[in-house]
Amino acid sequence: SRRMYSTLANDLVLAHLLDRDIESAIAVASEANEIADLSSAYQQTVANLSLGCALIQIDGQGGERLLRAALSAMRVQPMGPHRAQAVFHLGQHLLRQGRHEEARRLLADNAQFIEELGDSGWLLLGGDGAEVAQLERMFRNGEPEIQLRFLGKRCLRNRDSEETLSLRF
Repeated sequence: SRRMYSTLANDLVLAHLLDRDIESAIAVASEANEIADLSSAYQQTVANLSLGCALIQIDGQGGERLLRAALSAMRVQPMGPHRAQAVFHLGQHLLRQGRHEEARRLLADNAQFIEELGDSGWLLLGGDGAEVAQLERMFRNGEPEIQLRFLGKRCLRNRDSEETLSLRF
């Protein structure tokens, strides 16, 4: 029914994102947003969440705006798993932008919604990317003082800076 479409569409969007099919995720989320305009505030918030999660993959600024709006709307209604989903997708974006401290604050501000989640909850709501694993480490153990990355972009990273490593290193 139209009343439940946003909630079901959100699940489908997450499945498309796990499958790395961003185009389909955006199509489903856009349709959910159109239908949600005629529904309850809850369904509108879930539709914004879905579109934000999909859109942030290709339009960081637009997706971030939608996810922050969804998080703001969720302060009024208890939407724990949906809130965790928004935190994970926004947190991944913040990490990709190099905004680590902001991601850390986002996790801390929403700890009550994510502290009970196990590995499968993180995978289901956030996906299986390296950023999700980094967010989980940041939340559970704190980020390591120094990180070395050798695949892809080779770099040495501490909490405040990042230095590109040469091939010789």
